Amino acid sequence: SIFAGDASVFVFSMHGRQNYPFKKIPSSLDIELETGTEDEEYLNLLRGAFPKLEEFDADFVFYQMGVDGLKEDSLGKLALSHEGLAERDRLVLTWCQEQRLPVVLALGGGYARPIEPTVRAYANTYRVARSLYG
Repeated sequence: SIFAGDASVFVFSMHGRQNYPFKKIPSSLDIELETGTEDEEYLNLLRGAFPKLEEFDADFVFYQMGVDGLKEDSLGKLALSHEGLAERDRLVLTWCQEQRLPVVLALGGGYARPIEPTVRAYANTYRVARSLYG
């Protein structure tokens, strides 16, 4: 909500339609996902968003890569695999490279119990980043 109404910031969010917070502040581009959304649909929607992101003249990307979409995470309400999240990261970071945009990576949601799937997913994000950026 800090950037609501600020035309100098473009906020893109892909999130579960029925997860917390239940009343969401609109972003510049919101893609609301149905409960149980799996990798293929998620990744196709993400790919479809890139042309809209390119319309904004960004200086950098702040990528909050939440992993609460994992199938093992009961709060995120999605059904994404570790491979799907790694592909998400690969797509986003490759797009940033193609656009010549610097990236800031930040942890987002991730609430699996036990915590190991969350830790593994975050570690995979940094592995993907290292493979692309060296």
